[in-house]
Amino acid sequence: MPPFCIYMLQRIMFNALKVWKRKYGRQQHQKMKPFLTYHTLMRKTDEHNVMQTKELESIIAVEYGVSAERRSLYSDIEQMNRMIVAIKYQVDFGEAQRMIKEEEVGVPILYDNSKKGYYVNERFYEFN
Repeated sequence: MPPFCIYMLQRIMFNALKVWKRKYGRQQHQKMKPFLTYHTLMRKTDEHNVMQTKELESIIAVEYGVSAERRSLYSDIEQMNRMIVAIKYQVDFGEAQRMIKEEEVGVPILYDNSKKGYYVNERFYEFN
């Protein structure tokens, strides 16, 4: 999939989050948590600056009013990786999961064992 398509998807998500943040209060829209997780990691991490799940939990709770537990964040990150790979390579989610599991493709959100945190590896544009 061309980088432009991924760029457009990320811009749509970013704009939706801006509107959502202004409009809704605490504990609503738990299903937005994977996107909020990705959005937070995109804004605040890179290969040199990783984020631990405890820090990610608190940022999502404070900035967006959505509670996040450590175990649910692992699932959210896995879902976002699967979704981005599926869109990028134009495959279904099952095929994307297989591609990730067999390491045919790199995932956009990585865990750094030495620094004990997550970061976004693959960027198509920068957040302001």
